[in-house]
Amino acid sequence: MDGATFINGDVDTVNITNMPNYGKLEIAKTTNRGYSVPETGAVFEVYSTAYASYAAAPTSLKDTLTTNVAGTAITKDLPYGVYQIHQIGIPAGTISAADTTVTIGATNGATVHRDLVNTVYWGQVEINKTTSYAGNVKLEVGLPSRSITQLMLPMRQRPRKRRHPLQPMQAVTQFQNSCHTEHIQCLRRVLRPALS
Repeated sequence: MDGATFINGDVDTVNITNMPNYGKLEIAKTTNRGYSVPETGAVFEVYSTAYASYAAAPTSLKDTLTTNVAGTAITKDLPYGVYQIHQIGIPAGTISAADTTVTIGATNGATVHRDLVNTVYWGQVEINKTTSYAGNVKLEVGLPSRSITQLMLPMRQRPRKRRHPLQPMQAVTQFQNSCHTEHIQCLRRVLRPALS
């Protein structure tokens, strides 16, 4: 080649600097109650999976996030890699999100978004109605909502000279259909003077 100078055994050195990609992670934490409810104050540890725990990871490869009123939080710039997402702060009335991993920095400067959604936990409420009589508490099964005293009150307010059309024992039979059997003896004792 014209003008070319070749030096046998010459080695040229070129320095190539590898610039790592950086990116961010944005978390949105919500609860699904038939509609989306943002979780404020949920706290997450984000750290490189190259380390066994958040504590073991260097500061440059980890971050701690706390969600705002919109339920979102975003990390600082983190170098390219796979990161663990672990929830450590659980707001009242919510549950912790399952641990998950995410790749950050695959595209330099990009923000990766992750939705963490809790499903609704359904439960049941059991109501037990009891009656306290002479120091004993009894579970009421199939009783009407009115008490025996309320059922008898209209009879006891009648004037004595106007007798009830039912005989005392017929009245007891009538009430037996709506009163608990344990209260029948009490009912007889009260009805006899009221109907006489």
